[in-house]
Amino acid sequence: MPCFLMCPPDYYGVDYAINPWMADHIGDVDRELAKAQWQAVVDALTGAGAEIEFLTPEPEMPDLVFTSNAGLPQSPFFYPSRFRYAERRPEEAIYGKWFSSHRWCIEPTVAPHEGRGDLMSWRCGSYGCMFAGTGFRSSEAAHLELSVALEIEVATLRLVDPRYPHLDTCFRPLPEGRLLWVPDAFDRPSREAIEAHIPPPLRHGLDSCESLGFAANGIVVDRWYFTSEVSGATRTWLESAGLEAVILDVSEFLKSGGGVAALVLEL
Repeated sequence: MPCFLMCPPDYYGVDYAINPWMADHIGDVDRELAKAQWQAVVDALTGAGAEIEFLTPEPEMPDLVFTSNAGLPQSPFFYPSRFRYAERRPEEAIYGKWFSSHRWCIEPTVAPHEGRGDLMSWRCGSYGCMFAGTGFRSSEAAHLELSVALEIEVATLRLVDPRYPHLDTCFRPLPEGRLLWVPDAFDRPSREAIEAHIPPPLRHGLDSCESLGFAANGIVVDRWYFTSEVSGATRTWLESAGLEAVILDVSEFLKSGGGVAALVLEL
């Protein structure tokens, strides 16, 4: 079963705007409700058999709760994020300290990237690669660095819709090579690259309503897919893949542009 890193939302809030979601919600977070929603995510994941490690929250770091952006763990190595925006750069030292204290080998990159937010592993049978998002947060130069360091193919995908600032908001690899995705979030060459890698029976495009509800920002644990919203068609498609959709209310975190998967980092 997977093990995730999570950070309690003790200091979570929308204190600045670095994506379109945040612009409409500065100062508009019910922190007690956010704590209850975060705890419900913890309870759901542990109830499914996952293990959770916890990061101590820090004052003046409201986005530390979004641990998916911490970096890229590839045991025993950890490739820490280098955040694009100054507002989030203080988080880098906090994440680095946690991973160092848990005996991970820290491998910094030169170019900016934002961890699992923009780096998604995909595998079908014996073939696998890492899809990497760029356009808003992470750089292609970082993708090249990580490709060399990890000795794997990295396929860069360009995001073009600012409502999907990270790859994990619009692209979710699933077991057996399957994929949930938002086609309009990508430029044409990226859509073509995805379609070349993943044939139609294995990929499912999300409708506009569930896309903006961050249906793609979900987590698989065993036979469950935990997310914030799915349509009937998507639920049926997931069932055909042997997965049951479980809906979790993370409305307070959607105000920052983060769904269920944004709250966890798989170790």
